[in-house]
Amino acid sequence: FTQPSPMAMHLRRVLFVAAVAVTASLALALAAPTPRQVSCTGTKKIIPPAGLRAYQTFFREFNSTTLEGMNAGNVNFEALDGLATAMGGGVDVGEMLVGVNQVTAAWDGTIGSLHGLWNATWGSRAEAHMASAESLLAKGYKRRAARTFRKASAYFQLAERFMDHLSETALNTYNNSLVAFARAINTDPTTSHWCELSPVPYTDSTGSYLLHAYMCRPGARGTTDVRPTLMAMGGYDSSAELSYYESGVLGLEYGYNMLLFDGPGQGATVRFQNIHFRPDWEFVVDQVIKHVITLPGVNASNLALWGRSFGGYLTPRACAYEPRLLACVADGGVLDFYQSVVCSLDDNLRDLYYNDQPKFNKYLKYGANFSLGARFLLSYGKLGFASTSPSDLLNQFSAYTNVGQLGGLTGRPVFVNNPPFDTLR
Repeated sequence: FTQPSPMAMHLRRVLFVAAVAVTASLALALAAPTPRQVSCTGTKKIIPPAGLRAYQTFFREFNSTTLEGMNAGNVNFEALDGLATAMGGGVDVGEMLVGVNQVTAAWDGTIGSLHGLWNATWGSRAEAHMASAESLLAKGYKRRAARTFRKASAYFQLAERFMDHLSETALNTYNNSLVAFARAINTDPTTSHWCELSPVPYTDSTGSYLLHAYMCRPGARGTTDVRPTLMAMGGYDSSAELSYYESGVLGLEYGYNMLLFDGPGQGATVRFQNIHFRPDWEFVVDQVIKHVITLPGVNASNLALWGRSFGGYLTPRACAYEPRLLACVADGGVLDFYQSVVCSLDDNLRDLYYNDQPKFNKYLKYGANFSLGARFLLSYGKLGFASTSPSDLLNQFSAYTNVGQLGGLTGRPVFVNNPPFDTLR
């Protein structure tokens, strides 16, 4: 036996390390999904300047091409989203105007400043309304107390919008919104409609859960007349409580039962049960229907589904595979969610996503320190999809396409709304 020379041993080590490195690189290359490339011809990347000005209801005018201007546009969008709850008994219009002006006056243009001001402004209002509601209830003013609890719930959810959603502070704030809403529906003496918690039993490959949901019915408390039932949900960042304000109250006025639910990835369901979005939404809706048809006053042959924003992808997908639904509403319609997001990227970022995802992750994470839109996308993506990186989030989005999935809608009533400021459409 001849001992190898030091040079030969060194060469062997170099070759071994190189072989390991090549093997690891090949393994990573095989493990990383190849991004689905989409055409962005004719798609809307951003709301054009004219459109941006159209909904700058609150903030001073910004140049939409500057970072400060784009962040202002995002905040205006969130303010308007909050304002949409007013018609259903959520926020107060005057209070929203005052609050947003307070944020504007003190905002220095940075993300950190905005988050602190936004959270404090709406959090303080939520706490004040909560205390006021308890005082009103103690004095026997149940109707006014219920209205005030609803306002508190809406402001708590506004306050949570830009937080780290899984932080203790954010979870406490969100839980406060649920407590306030529960106090409202349990206190309200109105005879026009009534609501109760109605958790939906849900089972997937990871276990058994209860989807957060409310069943609301027209009439005085306890009324269970048989009626058509509309099941309503939000989207990427919404909740069952917001669905109550934005579609629930109106549906009740038209005589529908309303089941308002947070599916996997949404609202209280993802925050407190840790189950996430899935592209085959018919799997979710099947279990929601199995639950709702067991409830008093539900006509099992007269069911419809409503989905808002990202729910405009989820609803057509579920309806196409679910013959028990007579109709569906996509508010607004999303054919290919992945395409909508990828085509909203700057050309250079999109090229990095396709060809160099590590660099794409680095740039987008850095950009989230300055861009409210980027931070919003990533923070809700981490919450709803359990994403581990920006590219992982987009890779998951790739499965969320209705292309080739909607044949089951043929001959059925489908209403597709086209909201001008929903950039997913």
